[in-house]
Amino acid sequence: MQRPVAYRSEQLDMRPPSTSVGIARKCGKWRELPYLRDNEGMLPPCMIAVGDRRRVASGAKLLREPVLLHEALEKVVGTHGRGRVDVAVGIFEHEGKPLPVTLLETGVGCSAQELYGLEGLLLSRHDGYLLDGIKLPATEIVILRVGMCRGIIIGEGDHQKEPPFIRPGDMIITECSLDDGLVARQRLGLGSSMDISTMRRFWDAWTTGLGLRVSEDNRWPVLDSTPAVVTALMKSCSALGLERHLGSNLSKASINLEQHAEELVRLRKKHNVLSTEMDHFCLALLAHELTRQGIATSNGLVSCVAGTVPGTSHPEQGSLEENALLRKETGMMHAALLALWEIFYGKNSNPGRSSGSIPP
Repeated sequence: MQRPVAYRSEQLDMRPPSTSVGIARKCGKWRELPYLRDNEGMLPPCMIAVGDRRRVASGAKLLREPVLLHEALEKVVGTHGRGRVDVAVGIFEHEGKPLPVTLLETGVGCSAQELYGLEGLLLSRHDGYLLDGIKLPATEIVILRVGMCRGIIIGEGDHQKEPPFIRPGDMIITECSLDDGLVARQRLGLGSSMDISTMRRFWDAWTTGLGLRVSEDNRWPVLDSTPAVVTALMKSCSALGLERHLGSNLSKASINLEQHAEELVRLRKKHNVLSTEMDHFCLALLAHELTRQGIATSNGLVSCVAGTVPGTSHPEQGSLEENALLRKETGMMHAALLALWEIFYGKNSNPGRSSGSIPP
């Protein structure tokens, strides 16, 4: 294990804060914010990362005593206190046991995850979170990416030829993500050059230096979701009656990749890639880096199918199909919260509270 405290402080010191939490810590105003004031300015260890601030707002409605930290700090220090992204903290309560949860807007794309997701992770408290004077025995950070994806199918629309048959509104739970971007190479200091010597250095650093794996055909870097997170997501989606599929994911750098359906279909046939989105690989990489530095960090991805490749795209705004999809998004967020609760309380015991749980 390497210097987790030094690693965390060094990472925070070398970058200007982007979130309201980072700003509050830098100006010393975290003592005036709920949840942060009792936890040395730190966020809860259970985090849901979303791409859109609207999901921060809608997710907060599933929590008890939610606080929109970007709004709270704005009232204290002015508009710059909002930061670049929205952050909410609240309590998800189930079976009378409370779980403090962070909802963090991280934007879209691996570069955005590296900026906002990393700051959120570095500002998460993993050594026992205080809630109403009770110290919850958290010993790790868990980050879930919750968002939309395109499902990859073999066939067209309702005429799919091979299971699993993926349709808009289904949930895809990711066992691992393949990387189709540059963040991993650049975080290893190898730039984006495609010359053979640079690529060989990357593969050596990835496999030998970091001990990470590549796809069976040696073409794709691969990062795994944490098995306990995958299991918890499968269980929670099933409990809420959400149609779900388990498979691999491709984190792409450009949404235009979806125009090349034949390449994505090949990935499904060869690597069981069921979905394509733009974020999970980087969050999984950050979780791996933190774990190597002594801060145990788990990761996972649940995504709602907005459309399929080949086939349909996101439904038109205001349509019946979009309204149905929005209801599925709410179910997906609830499933993620239940999964976090299961992960935490499956490992720890806590006296909890006596009030009821949030209904499905």
